[in-house]
Amino acid sequence: MYNPYAPQKKDDRPIVEFYADAKEDPSASKKAGVPQFMDVEMVKIRFPADRNRTLVRPAHAEWKKERGQIVTYAMRYPDEYKRFKAGQAPVVRGMPLAEAPFLTEAQRRMLRALEVYTVEQLAGLEGIPLKNLGMNGRQLQEAAAAFLEAARGGADVVRLASENEQLRHEMDLLRQQVASIGKRGVEGASTPPAASAFDAWEDELLKEFIAEKTGSKPRGNPSHATLVLMAEDLSKEAA
Repeated sequence: MYNPYAPQKKDDRPIVEFYADAKEDPSASKKAGVPQFMDVEMVKIRFPADRNRTLVRPAHAEWKKERGQIVTYAMRYPDEYKRFKAGQAPVVRGMPLAEAPFLTEAQRRMLRALEVYTVEQLAGLEGIPLKNLGMNGRQLQEAAAAFLEAARGGADVVRLASENEQLRHEMDLLRQQVASIGKRGVEGASTPPAASAFDAWEDELLKEFIAEKTGSKPRGNPSHATLVLMAEDLSKEAA
């Protein structure tokens, strides 16, 4: 029997279908003297190849309580409920059996009759649901698992190839930028400035020279090139 509170395995993919049903309203029937009915939103939860796990409940019945708040089945399966309200057919997520090349058409029809609609559902079958597939059930389940593993590996290869291509593209752009900068530097190059007489001075001597001209030594720890530029500027001002 299906236990809605039991933790579900990663590949334990239920088939969730919301629908409208007519239920008799005993109170209204008693008052009217004739049967009175009202529309009730319902949910049916089924599992592939396991009819014993089918659960039928009102859509807004309690699924569980979370932090003191009631979580209904409609809240538990919001996407399926939205499709129902929009008048759309329920969708089973995964790779359709039609995309599985290891299956024959007869096997696909047999699986659909057992409400197995995707390769992921087939790969996740265990226990009684797997036995319900018959003598070749294990073979089909293993083939589905191997197919998905190969597909995931192929996806990783495509992803890595895409990342490598992007990296090559970025490196090409960087090379072009460096080449462009170098070209501009050559085209705009002029005669390099003459070496300053202050280049040979020690940093401490440069600081004393600057202090003599400005009244205080430079703050922090400026580089030798900065001290040389400061000394040059002060020397030009003095001249």
